[in-house]
Amino acid sequence: MLMVTCPGCSTQAFLECTCPDGFVDAVGEHHGDCTHSNVDAALTCPPGSGCCPHDHDHAEMANSCHGNHDDVPCPDEAGKCRVWKGAIADAFHPQFEPGSHPLFSGAKIPDCPGGHCHKDIPDCGVCRPLVITVLPGTSITPVAG
Repeated sequence: MLMVTCPGCSTQAFLECTCPDGFVDAVGEHHGDCTHSNVDAALTCPPGSGCCPHDHDHAEMANSCHGNHDDVPCPDEAGKCRVWKGAIADAFHPQFEPGSHPLFSGAKIPDCPGGHCHKDIPDCGVCRPLVITVLPGTSITPVAG
């Protein structure tokens, strides 16, 4: 079960995989009719929310971004970048130190160095970020690719 949240307007959707039993294991991806095949399409922000108002595939837009934002500063206020806060929690991130992440230690989150995609960067394809949370008790099946 996934909890999908738009951080802009707090709209949420709860998505359970609707693939036939064994489909993901056999094929290596979700069925085209499964809610997990396009998580972005399952969440619609209300009109007037200030979120992306365009009727297009938000995931396709984000995935089409070139990602070359190395010299672009983060548009968020210092210490408020959700991308950076999440990234340094990843054990593969160069600044990760076990037990030191601010979410667990209470330490101040270092300022984001920028360089990542963001809906407020003019040439970036990301138009609406989502926070995707795998809920406790969910069975996760790794797939090839």
